[in-house]
Amino acid sequence: MKGIMAFLFIKTQPKNRQVPVEDEISKMKGVLHLYEVLGEYDMCVHVHAGTREELSNLLYNISTVEGVKEITTIIISKRIK
Repeated sequence: MKGIMAFLFIKTQPKNRQVPVEDEISKMKGVLHLYEVLGEYDMCVHVHAGTREELSNLLYNISTVEGVKEITTIIISKRIK
């Protein structure tokens, strides 16, 4: 798959906003997988974007969802397996 792949680690606030945040993010173009995780973050989102601009737009759209407190972005440089 050409383009940019990334993992987004998201914190939500308050915690009772997590399900509406999941519902909103799961509908967005470019979201491949959405996971609820335990630990420092509340969810992990696996995304694909054709260009850096598309990734930037997706990050902006996610950041404006009510309940999203923080996003940490990890861009995948190489798939090993």
